Amino acid sequence: AIHWKTNPNMADSEYKLPPGVAPIKREFLLFKTPKPSVVKTEPTSEGEQRDKVENPSEPQVKKEVEPTPMQKEVQVKVENSSEQQVKKEVEPAPTRMEDVQKVKVEQENQSETPKVEEENPGERPGTKRGAQEESAGQHEPKAKRKRGQNKRKDRGRPIKYSHNVCRVVISGGTCDKGETCKFSHDVEKYMKERPPDIPGLVCPFTSRGMKCRFLYSCRARGTHPEDMSSLKPYTSEEIGFLKPDIQRELRKNKHSFPKSKKYFEEVAKQEKGQGMDDSKAEIVDVQTETIHKEEGLSKTTDSETSPKPSETSQPIYGSSLEKQSKCKVDFRNKLILAPLTTVGNLPFRRVCKNFGVDITCGEMAMADKLLQGSSAEWSLLRRHPSEDIFGVQICGNKADQLARCCEVIQSEATVDYIDLNCGCPIDLVYKHGSGSALMRGTGTRLQRAVQAMRAVTTDVALSVKLRTGIKENHPTAMKLVKKLKIWGVDLLTLHGRSKEARYTKLANWDYIAECAREADPVPFAGNGDVLSYEQALDDLKEKKVTSIMIGRGALIKPWVFKEIKEKRHYDISSNERMEILRDYTRFGLEHWGSDEEGVEKTRRFLLEWCSFLHRYIPVGLLERLPQRINERPPQYIGRNDLETLMASTYSGDWVKLSEMLLGPVPKSFVFVPKHKSNSYDVAEAQG
Repeated sequence: AIHWKTNPNMADSEYKLPPGVAPIKREFLLFKTPKPSVVKTEPTSEGEQRDKVENPSEPQVKKEVEPTPMQKEVQVKVENSSEQQVKKEVEPAPTRMEDVQKVKVEQENQSETPKVEEENPGERPGTKRGAQEESAGQHEPKAKRKRGQNKRKDRGRPIKYSHNVCRVVISGGTCDKGETCKFSHDVEKYMKERPPDIPGLVCPFTSRGMKCRFLYSCRARGTHPEDMSSLKPYTSEEIGFLKPDIQRELRKNKHSFPKSKKYFEEVAKQEKGQGMDDSKAEIVDVQTETIHKEEGLSKTTDSETSPKPSETSQPIYGSSLEKQSKCKVDFRNKLILAPLTTVGNLPFRRVCKNFGVDITCGEMAMADKLLQGSSAEWSLLRRHPSEDIFGVQICGNKADQLARCCEVIQSEATVDYIDLNCGCPIDLVYKHGSGSALMRGTGTRLQRAVQAMRAVTTDVALSVKLRTGIKENHPTAMKLVKKLKIWGVDLLTLHGRSKEARYTKLANWDYIAECAREADPVPFAGNGDVLSYEQALDDLKEKKVTSIMIGRGALIKPWVFKEIKEKRHYDISSNERMEILRDYTRFGLEHWGSDEEGVEKTRRFLLEWCSFLHRYIPVGLLERLPQRINERPPQYIGRNDLETLMASTYSGDWVKLSEMLLGPVPKSFVFVPKHKSNSYDVAEAQG
């Protein structure tokens, strides 16, 4: 997996790792083979460069000069008709700018389809502009640089599955559309063309005594029993499916929100009674009528001119609404799994539950998408029966939008608490006024949102997740904690970094401790850099937080919850880690499906998890304990080949791990990690 060689001749005094690198025992470290350093002399009159080796005893050897960036740009694209792929072949590039321009001109003349540009009168020869260009020389304008690390990622071509068969038919059902169905109903033809079964894969449904819901398309069809009549019908274990009639109402904007309607009506009345002038009162009346249509609430009701709650510390509730919900969740002395986008899916939460996490939270869901009845967004709200305390995190920027979202989640989903995201540092979310943007200014927008959510969430708990602030050197969370405590939240969570810091530097646990003392008696959870039981116990005792929330630490080693509860380091073997991946694969096939599409979706999410999982360093290889999350793992050799493979930063090796569990990847498969943490550099895009 890693083509490095050990260096046993290194003296003990030379064994010094740079700062920020995890201290691995010397016998497991990897070192590159030393190369003689080269000193380049000035170019000779013939335009060549000669290399001089520092060691005078060795003869001077002439070495090839590495091509310059300008030389690398001169490439010839050759079409391969058999594979229909474009390959880049580097030709010997000239060493001077004039030769480079000549080659470019020759390539343009030899092209089969030359570009015909329209003549611009202002650029014709003889004109003032044309004369200036001729005198200055024709230079191609520089292309605008694409900013952002995700701009040039090659996600590969979409996988084309080998069938065009009706899913109802290949699942053993009867299609209601009959001959009008645009998909084929020929099962015999599909069975001849279907991909082969995956060796060693067991059907996750028949193994539990249920009929496989994919039947003919299952990639483990060979493990199905011959007589399926003895098996019970398939029933999903997951909880929280949205009813079809409710989804249709949401999509057509006809769903009613009585609690939100009543709340905003009474807020409007209170604002009128506080001595507002006629112009503002008219605005309130118009907006109230817009908000409370019989079909549902409008999408653009909460603007800057919407009725604002009182700036006093007292929360605003209507007289007909409950003034305080009865929180049924005990958040004290609990280990909480943080909401993790993409990787914090239901199969991963099941893995963490096996290791003893107390409270789980789903991935961040956008409030506007939930109100539109998006199937993809509502799937994030499903839970497994093993998740005894489960919450969902929503993200939005409007009070009426968040209130309606909480109301429909409370009535249609099965959750124990709802968390408001006030810490997402992603620019796309921040520019829309959501996430960490809710912490800007005096917190008026946040106050409107929290008080509206508190008014409608009478059956579930309400929590808010914050960051230290927007700017790195200007923390503002303390002021908001004082207000949120009065506004009636049941749990406060603080990630010890600012929006600007994202995941760089270390989490500021001293500031977390100050906010925790200010939040008392409201339960307060600290979040940031927890990767060992020593740090977790120290945070609970010294920092005075009531709970610990773990995010990336759980992705790197999900057994961290077991270590904290047992107060010991767990030297897990590579075979045990492989069994964890096997469990995740089984959970993924149950969740996404065991057909061809479900297998590839499980593989994608497994590889996304491996982009974090490879950072774990086994306990037996460390010089000192514990491993810290901000320390870069150096290249090392594991205690066996599988452990070395799991430590690889090359994403191609992660694909090999997935092939051990889910069979070979399709021909057009390309994997590029979606998440790239800024705490230290990770693998480049490979696959």
